[in-house]
Amino acid sequence: MARRQILTASFWSRLMAPPSEDREVAMHCTLTPDEIEAVARKRTAATRLGYAVSLAYLRHPGRVREVGEQPNDVMLAFLADQVDASVSDLAVYDRRPQTRREHIGQIMGRFGYQAFSGSLVRELVHWLTPSAGEDPRPEPLAISLTEELRRRRILVPARRTVELIDRHAIQRAENVRISALIQDLHPDHHNALRALIAPPESGEVSTLSWLKAAPKSASAKSIKAVLDRLMVVRAIGLPASLRQNISTSALDSLAGEGLRITVQNLRRMAVPRLWAVLSAACLRLEEQLTDLALDMFDKLLGRSFRKAEQQSSDKASTLLINIIRPLQSLKAFCREALTARLQTGHLNGMLDTANWGEIESATSAIETALGDGKPDKYSELIGKYQTARQFAPLIIKCFDFKGAASAASLLRAVDVLRIMYNTNKRKRLGDPLRGAA
Repeated sequence: MARRQILTASFWSRLMAPPSEDREVAMHCTLTPDEIEAVARKRTAATRLGYAVSLAYLRHPGRVREVGEQPNDVMLAFLADQVDASVSDLAVYDRRPQTRREHIGQIMGRFGYQAFSGSLVRELVHWLTPSAGEDPRPEPLAISLTEELRRRRILVPARRTVELIDRHAIQRAENVRISALIQDLHPDHHNALRALIAPPESGEVSTLSWLKAAPKSASAKSIKAVLDRLMVVRAIGLPASLRQNISTSALDSLAGEGLRITVQNLRRMAVPRLWAVLSAACLRLEEQLTDLALDMFDKLLGRSFRKAEQQSSDKASTLLINIIRPLQSLKAFCREALTARLQTGHLNGMLDTANWGEIESATSAIETALGDGKPDKYSELIGKYQTARQFAPLIIKCFDFKGAASAASLLRAVDVLRIMYNTNKRKRLGDPLRGAA
């Protein structure tokens, strides 16, 4: 059965076409002094132009011009101008195929061009493997390969050979990626990865499907659900060295496959590729769940702050409304007292006639409205403790916090909370700001 073509005919035609744009023609068809000297040895204009055309074809696109193949007008005019010939001279040159074959042999011998041989396949596969690891698409790999062959002055082989080298390079790059991801794994890791796709004993989905179905809306319940998933991924215990063993693009490719393919298809995947795909998927899930949890936390905390500020502002407005009338009564009393003192020098008469019942009522109303002091947004936040308590222990358990020297006291307090959560302590351990007792 014939191998499926991975390079389309149209792509291959473009790749093997001689330069046609002015800039490309000037880049690839400008003859060097040594080449001009070799062309000048030819006696007629036709042989000079034919020799120059064969030389340009070997340089780019890196192949021999086919019998009867007509170069594009831009390329032919550019070469004819350099060798003092007319574009029509090429037709005269093509009448003698033997001369064309002789010239090709002379050019290859003098300027170091060589035909492609099967012995180069293994070397070129090894050379192309790193590129295949970064981008496994056949067409970019074919472009890189032909450019390297041109640089080495090796004639580009047939499309089937280029496809063969591409396939082997892609497969070898895949093997390298897989090896890099599984070389530090142990049987315990294999068992944990296999458990991700095992048929569920209870419930409707596998563990991997559950991990991928993390909620996206910011709420206390969602944060807890995301952190629960993060702890499951971390419990697999994948070595930290895995990220260092493979490039980011290669990791993304394998991870994308693991997160995209259905669990049923993953179960049919052969090892060791299965271990590599699941390991990459877990590494990517750990990053995604971490970012998702922190983003939710930021949104939820920001929303709580905004709500607390709004509640504080609303209470301040209500307080102002409630004390305006009592303040007006006290203001009138204070003004009468000041006026009496200025007029008589004492307040006895004014105090005797004052409406003390109204003054006492106004004072009580102000005291009730003010309470313990002015509204404080942080006191409103304390009222959200029960909401934060749903996910705070998991946040502290899942993440290590770092900060500048100015945050040292806060970080020690977080450490104390971590100890209290882990040991289920209800009583404060010393003073968090000064260190645990």
